[in-house]
Formats: sequence, structure tokens, C-alpha cells
Amino acid sequence: MLFARSSVVTVAKAYGLKAVDLVCTQYKGEGAIEALREESREGRELGFDGKVSCTAFPAKSETRH
Repeated sequence: MLFARSSVVTVAKAYGLKAVDLVCTQYKGEGAIEALREESREGRELGFDGKVSCTAFPAKSETRH
């Protein structure tokens, strides 16, 4: 999966596009927010510009650089 995700970032950057990471599917129960944070951190390290999130609860938008 790492190769595919890295390829998305590389191609998006080459064409001047934003790269958006996969959806975070853990949105209920213990650790849901922490899972989203961890997946977001990993995506940011790979070079993604954003993260898709499906949530069952209202979530505030966070922008970190």
C-alpha cells in the first residue's frame, strides 16, 4: 500500500495537484480520534495535502503545518 500511496503523492505533485489521502474508516468507539490523528500524521509525512474522513459525529477542521 505504501508504494501506491507514494505514487499518488508523486503524480499529484508533478501535475500541480493536491494529494488527498485515503478515508479513515475508524470513526466509532475508543480511539477513533487518535486513529484519525495517527493516519493524518502518516499521510502528512508521505506528502499528502489532506485526509478524507467519514465521521458519525461533528468534527472540527484542523490545519497543521
